Amino acid sequence: MLIKYATIIIKMKKNTFTVFLPIFFLLFQNLLLGQIFKLEDAKKPTEFGKSIFIYEDKNNNLTLEQVSKPDFQEKFVAQDANQFQKFGYSKSAFWLRFELKNNTKETNWILDIAYSYLDDIKIYHKRSSNANWKQYFVGENYPFSSRLLQFRQFDIPLQLEQNEANEFFVKVEAGNPLIVPMFLYPQTEFYEFVMIDQLYYGIFIGVMLIIMLSNLFVYWSLRERNYLFYVSQLFITLILILMMTGNLNKYVLRDISGWQNTTFLALLMMVLFATNAYAIFFLNIKKYSLFAYKTLRTFAVIIVIVFLSVFMLSYEAAISIIQLLIFVNMSFYVVAGILAYRKGNRSAKFYFVAYIMYLTGVSIVIGRDLGLLPFTFITTHAAEIGILCEALFLSFALSDKYRIERQISLEEKEKAQAELLKMQLEANITLEEKVKIRTFELQEKQDEVMVQNEELHQQREEILSQRDFIENKNRELGVQNEKVSQSISVARTIQRLYYLMKGK
Repeated sequence: MLIKYATIIIKMKKNTFTVFLPIFFLLFQNLLLGQIFKLEDAKKPTEFGKSIFIYEDKNNNLTLEQVSKPDFQEKFVAQDANQFQKFGYSKSAFWLRFELKNNTKETNWILDIAYSYLDDIKIYHKRSSNANWKQYFVGENYPFSSRLLQFRQFDIPLQLEQNEANEFFVKVEAGNPLIVPMFLYPQTEFYEFVMIDQLYYGIFIGVMLIIMLSNLFVYWSLRERNYLFYVSQLFITLILILMMTGNLNKYVLRDISGWQNTTFLALLMMVLFATNAYAIFFLNIKKYSLFAYKTLRTFAVIIVIVFLSVFMLSYEAAISIIQLLIFVNMSFYVVAGILAYRKGNRSAKFYFVAYIMYLTGVSIVIGRDLGLLPFTFITTHAAEIGILCEALFLSFALSDKYRIERQISLEEKEKAQAELLKMQLEANITLEEKVKIRTFELQEKQDEVMVQNEELHQQREEILSQRDFIENKNRELGVQNEKVSQSISVARTIQRLYYLMKGK
């Protein structure tokens, strides 16, 4: 490449040469400075993106022997980004060429490729003191146990002697967005970085598991399907994060390779379906917005169709469709939350804040991948932080929904109890009035009976008095009858004596 520029300069006319000499001098100087990157600081990681030259191997058929020839070097193009290489979705293989010179006393370095979702990476290293190329093969197409450093990212230990030039060729293939952020770590700094990284993911996984288990226990207690959709969504999301960050390969699927792409797409659609179902049932969206309900139902049908098409489309086509669908869905979840909240669903405020946090985190990562944001801890882990915030806010939303429903239930119960008490009071009043009327009627009946009893008593007294009178009369008549009988008997006796005496 240097020879090419020098030839152009020599062929130029004298006056043109004089005019453009300063420009060519600056260009030549920048080219010289860009050829060899100098390591000056052995206490922090170094990013050297501006010193990398790139060649796109569209047919993916070039070898190291071909690309390392001197006459092939002019085909490499200088990296125009300030940080790392981004090639988007491409079936091409990309060759990266760079040279390093170690100006520090530290000789043990780690080449860190800080993007764990690359299929095939071949790294070739040649020291100026040795004509042989060392080669290292890493990537998701290789078993995890074959890595020289058992870390979630792709890391190669390098021996870089002081003041010695080192030449590198890196061939990268990926069915995913081809992003190649490369850093050089001093060995000590690298292991400190690994410790912090493991601590971060340990906390992240632990918090996600705690949230899932606590909500799963709530589901077992209440049998509320919102909690089941929520836990399913979190579980699949956690699997996706572990897959994208390389932790799933590190801790679970160490010697299984070549399965990631299709599985990743299928999991994306599964989490999207669970999220869609959660939105419908949690927000009770049919009650608050028929438009949002019909839209989410339509999304559910589209999600199922795309899920089935994942196994038939190419990865590039499928991921493009899925990314668009995810962005549209997630944006509409925010809209649905706002609509539900405005129509009276008070717990929806946590819901749409959760998805705003999620979209913010994903947008930061996309901005980093597009080169709009620097490659930092925050921009690297913004998606996980956004998902963690989403999980926490959705937990708050579920708790608030349960609290509101319980409050409404208590209010309805108190209202029902008040209505029942009112009905009981009204029934008691009615009963008392009926009792009073019945008592009055009974009293009247009782008074009538008493009057009748009194009349009967009087009649009885009269009857008894008449009976006594009759008995007295009968006695008197008896006495008189007896006297009469006696008189008649005496008369008969006298008459009989008279006749007797007369007959003599």
